[in-house]
Amino acid sequence: MKDLILEILLTIKGIGAASGLLYTNNTVHIISDNSNYLYSYTLTDHALQKRPLLEAPVMENIAKKDKADFEAISQKENRFYIFGSGSTLKRTSLATTDLSSEKAIVLNVTPLYQQLQKDFQVEQADFNIEGALPYAGSWWLFNRGNGPQQQNGVFIVNTDFTEGTAFYPITLPKINNVATGFTDAILHEGLIYFMAAAEDVASNYLDGEVKGTLVGCLDPQDKSVVWTKTISNHHKFEGLTYYESTPNHISFLLCEDSDDDTGETKVYKLSIQR
Repeated sequence: MKDLILEILLTIKGIGAASGLLYTNNTVHIISDNSNYLYSYTLTDHALQKRPLLEAPVMENIAKKDKADFEAISQKENRFYIFGSGSTLKRTSLATTDLSSEKAIVLNVTPLYQQLQKDFQVEQADFNIEGALPYAGSWWLFNRGNGPQQQNGVFIVNTDFTEGTAFYPITLPKINNVATGFTDAILHEGLIYFMAAAEDVASNYLDGEVKGTLVGCLDPQDKSVVWTKTISNHHKFEGLTYYESTPNHISFLLCEDSDDDTGETKVYKLSIQR
């Protein structure tokens, strides 16, 4: 079994409800599920910048019923792609930006999300995009199986986000006898690393008692789970990004959605034995 080391790397004040992160050029870029900003925290000078993703009267600490629920962030070439979860009809924005842009380009992906639900028999109550990555000329969108039917899986979507072509169900293990659901996924060195969290409630909208988070590895060729391991029995980790490598370990950064109002985000370092 893989040897894991989990430690807190830093705490960033001014960001709550972190839902995804991306590490590039000594900077951690973070999204929040109750904010319309992309946050960028530079590790060298500890500076925090905010870039708007949407134009709205309220930009932070947005009420649950009104939020865009940005849950997945990925990068293709020099652009960032930030996806709304689609768990309600207000959560269907896809914002794209690069770090030189003052404004993000925002796409309404409601037609895409509705087509995915219809064509692949995933009800609205079971639809919840929590991870995204470009792969082999398509986008892979990871559905979190925290709805009534626990439909963990991967939607394959074309690059202009107009059509989905396939859905592959993925079976994940339980933690403390509670089902887990994808919370993020990234591609690194030909393999997909992912996280999945367990909450004791069958809902893509309501928060439940956290039962833990696991990390795992998926082979993109045959969509099989290569291995998984529980990393916590009480944390809900939602963001995953590659950080660094040594001859013996590969390290990732994680962020935690604590579902509270502390207004700060802890970034963790997870090292996995090769």
